[in-house]
Amino acid sequence: MGHFDEMSAVKAIVGTSRITNRRDDYYNGFSAKTAAFTAAAGFEYTVNDADGCAIVLPAAVEGARISVVLSGDVTSNTTTITAAAGDILAGYALIRDEADGAENDFKFFAADNTDDLVITLNGGTTGGLIGDRIELVGRADGWNVRAVLSGAGTLATPFS
Repeated sequence: MGHFDEMSAVKAIVGTSRITNRRDDYYNGFSAKTAAFTAAAGFEYTVNDADGCAIVLPAAVEGARISVVLSGDVTSNTTTITAAAGDILAGYALIRDEADGAENDFKFFAADNTDDLVITLNGGTTGGLIGDRIELVGRADGWNVRAVLSGAGTLATPFS
């Protein structure tokens, strides 16, 4: 029996993909926020503002990363994430309906890729509960969004 070469096995599985030591979820810093702020690329933010919070995104730069995690529920007003003028939000939000108690009651919402500039979390139908996570990755004309959210009631798109 021959020697098992782990790297050869990995290369065979991934084909021509490059394998690097770079972690795609690496951030330059971590910041807890309880009030409105302007986000910076390379940071992960935890937001705990029951009264809602306005988050302004910087101008998108290809490959830039920002992460927002709610560490508390939005109970009044809304938390918004707003792109800079000219930057379009593309991507999706997956929202789990917490109200009905079903384990796998998810709704999928996609940004329209044409004019969405704002993500709105209202603590109910558009998400905004503790543990919600929004990943933003910059591209030439805006931000790719991957949001995993929790809501309640008649779920609706958080994109506008």
